[in-house]
Amino acid sequence: MLLGLGNGIVALVFEDLLPAPLRSWQQQGEWGDEPTTANIVTAALVLAYLLALTGNTVALLLFWRPSREIWLGLVVLGYILAGTLGPQVSFGWESAIDRFACLLEGAAWAVAYCWPPITELFDRPKPQSRSDGVPLLELP
Repeated sequence: MLLGLGNGIVALVFEDLLPAPLRSWQQQGEWGDEPTTANIVTAALVLAYLLALTGNTVALLLFWRPSREIWLGLVVLGYILAGTLGPQVSFGWESAIDRFACLLEGAAWAVAYCWPPITELFDRPKPQSRSDGVPLLELP
């Protein structure tokens, strides 16, 4: 998530360094003169995706059982969304940060699915009740 924020900052800082034809193409491709219905729908889908990704990141940190599968689905959906957004102009640093984020994402996926101390936290059994019949507190 922080790397995505870093990508946005790099894009804002280096936008003026683009050659004039690329800058005008990028600005025209983003919204044109007025936002169209397709632009608004795309922005809504991307915003919904980012909100779902943020919420699921919190769920992963709380070791909620279905969060790993939801995260995997969101990763696949993210690649599909990125492929349907059309051509984009990016800087070298943006690409480098994005590739590093993909590397870290793969490492996080491997840890969440394959490292026993973490997988046990996701697969922990339901808590039993105490001997006096009071159920134990269950964390999400």
